[in-house]
Amino acid sequence: MKIINQNPSLTETFVVSETVRRLQEEGTVVMMPVAGVYALVCRWNDKAAKDKIYKLKKSRTFQIFFWDAKDMPNSGLMFSREARKLAVTLCPAWLTIIDTEGAGAAFAIPPEGNFFQKIVEETGSPLAVISAGKDAVTPDNAISKLYGQPDYIVDRGTLPSEGITATIVEISGKSIKIIREGAVSESAIRKVLS
Repeated sequence: MKIINQNPSLTETFVVSETVRRLQEEGTVVMMPVAGVYALVCRWNDKAAKDKIYKLKKSRTFQIFFWDAKDMPNSGLMFSREARKLAVTLCPAWLTIIDTEGAGAAFAIPPEGNFFQKIVEETGSPLAVISAGKDAVTPDNAISKLYGQPDYIVDRGTLPSEGITATIVEISGKSIKIIREGAVSESAIRKVLS
């Protein structure tokens, strides 16, 4: 396991570039901060890396992160009209959409300017993401929750405990269920789908 360490002598541009370079390597898994916790990340279409994540986490419950709603067709999944409408209208934002009718998958498009959004954009491909754990706020804590080690770690130290929480919405046809309200309000979601 190699560490991509963001320290004062390394610019964020360098860390983003180095992380993207590693994600382009076939079968590579990178652990990095995503929405307030350390998460395991690989390219969506990298089967070897997704298999490696399964061995590390014992789960295939991936979330798909896109750079832009226009990138959604590159996942190979079909999303419902309602899920696409939410993504196009409200994203980029801290909003996770669980599309039970279409793709049967959870996806998100992170806010612009965010460190992880830069990774998604520069990679040029949808990314598969799974949290190391809900309290995985340090690299050591995150690794302790895994069944092995990722290929690389983007070490940004201890992550702040107070952060922006993503709204999680489940869509099933015209029906929506707010799993967790966060950065995007329920009223904004309902307005888009009305």
